[in-house]
Amino acid sequence: MNKLTYSLPAKIAAVFLITVMLLLTLLAGAMAFAGVAFSLQAGTADIARRQVTESYLYRYGQQVAQDFYLGQDLASRYSQANYMIVVRDTADQVLWSNYDAAVPVLTSFTVRQSVDRHPVTNNTPQGSETTWVAQAEYNITLYAKADMNRQDAMGYLVSLVDTSMRNQAVFIVLAVLGILLFLVLLVFLFCSAGRRKGSEGIVLNRADRIPFDLFTVFFLALAGVQGAALSRIYYAGEFGSVIAILLLAVLAIADFLLLLWYMLSIAARVKAGTLLRNTVVFWVLRLAWRVLCAIGRGIRQIPWVWKVLLVIGVVFFANLLAALAERAPASLLLGLLEALVLGPLVFLVAVNQRKLKLGAERIASGDLNSPIDTSRMLWDFKRFGDSLNSIQGGLSRAVEARMKSERFKTELITNVSHDIKTPLTSIINYVGLIKQQELPSQTVQDYVAVLDRQSARLKKLTDDLVEASKASTGNLAVKLEPADIGVLLAQTAGEYAERLDEQSLELVLSQPDEAVRVLADGRHLWRVFDNLMSNICKYAQPATRVYVNLETDAGQVRIVFRNISRSPLNISSEELMERFVRGDSARSTEGSGLGLSIARSLVELQQGRMQIHIDGDLFKTVLTFAQLRA
Repeated sequence: MNKLTYSLPAKIAAVFLITVMLLLTLLAGAMAFAGVAFSLQAGTADIARRQVTESYLYRYGQQVAQDFYLGQDLASRYSQANYMIVVRDTADQVLWSNYDAAVPVLTSFTVRQSVDRHPVTNNTPQGSETTWVAQAEYNITLYAKADMNRQDAMGYLVSLVDTSMRNQAVFIVLAVLGILLFLVLLVFLFCSAGRRKGSEGIVLNRADRIPFDLFTVFFLALAGVQGAALSRIYYAGEFGSVIAILLLAVLAIADFLLLLWYMLSIAARVKAGTLLRNTVVFWVLRLAWRVLCAIGRGIRQIPWVWKVLLVIGVVFFANLLAALAERAPASLLLGLLEALVLGPLVFLVAVNQRKLKLGAERIASGDLNSPIDTSRMLWDFKRFGDSLNSIQGGLSRAVEARMKSERFKTELITNVSHDIKTPLTSIINYVGLIKQQELPSQTVQDYVAVLDRQSARLKKLTDDLVEASKASTGNLAVKLEPADIGVLLAQTAGEYAERLDEQSLELVLSQPDEAVRVLADGRHLWRVFDNLMSNICKYAQPATRVYVNLETDAGQVRIVFRNISRSPLNISSEELMERFVRGDSARSTEGSGLGLSIARSLVELQQGRMQIHIDGDLFKTVLTFAQLRA
């Protein structure tokens, strides 16, 4: 089915079939409706035939009277008619007849018809009176034959009455089946609209690219022309002729194909999302909106003081024009005084408000060393400015105290780490010397191994503390150079291949074929990758996959690390990147809780961004850098 929607021959066949199906369905539906209507109205086929025949005999009787009066040869003219004729005068004398008593008769009908009527005016004392006088008057009796041919409309209609009432159920079933097949073909054409073989997505043809409102006007114009043609044929008096019926059928098919073309164009436009956007009305409204937005942006960029002056000027000129229009000097004088008195006052208020606004914006941007000048401010504006200056001073003192605290904290960590480092180095050296000696027992060897392992762990913790302190304060030297991320990731995968195998972790590395370069410090970026992969080896669920993806999008490079956590992560991503915080709340694994904090600080020093996303047991780390173009 999906392949057929792209096939042009299938679409052409569907259009042909749906047209034929529509005609057959309409025919079956009309016959079914006629059969039901005749059954409800007449009850039996004989009564229905009589009713139809009598309605036609009345019209035929009028024509027979006219032909007899004009001296037409009735014998030859009505030799093939489905009725016999008896013409009598008003005295009931037979003037002409072709009635044959041996021919079975369905029904008869008598028409009293006046011929060649003309007006006659008589003058009376009350005024003129006009009467209609007939040259002749006849009683026309028509006898419908029981066995009719199809030489005239009456014979056709009687035959249709018989057929529709006799096969009523068949026509109903055919009409229902025709409707279902019509809907199936219509759905297929809607699905195939906008699809072209060899092309992905929706392909619009030239007609579908015409603005939809113009396309609709064109469609309505064509439909109007065809409707006018149908009306002309219908009211031309030859509706029952074969040529007229053929023309009506052709125009009806053309109307349907035109409507189908319009509907399929709508379907293609809806799929492509251009139904409303590709209209002249939409273009005009969008242009008007852009103009209004541009005007609004222009007004917003005007300084506040100039806005106030502009409003004052507009109000003044509006009052001036109103006063001149009303020819009221008093109103003109009042408006002038209003502008002279209230204008400067409003201007001063605007100036004070602008000073407060600029001062508040400086405070919000972090400038705590530029107080607001309140020496020339008015009343409440001065008090409000003093309050903002007080807030600025309080914030400045708070920031200074916080920075001092951070410096003390950093110095404390650095000093303590250095103080620990000296004796720790001695311990590590002496443990190394002890390991070189022959130890008397296995227990002593185990003790020495514990000392060696824990002293190495303490040394790493000390180094991490110093590095975290330097990274958070920006005291690390950073040398930004072009770096190939793909090469660094491949090296990282090679370095950790053995550790990943030990934990039954499968690394899936995905990166583009072309080189992806960023501006970074290769040494620090390697440390970031090292920390992240080390955490994965420690905390990932064994026998799972680890995904590392390198992606580029809109000038940004994203390095994504994903793994399934071994333990539940009941902690937020921001809290997890704080110092000394570990995802393993039981602290059953090695680690200091500084790895992610150090990694984030190093990434930020290289003008990047590090984000952590936690979704159940899925742990994802995203590093983002600006892509370096060749």
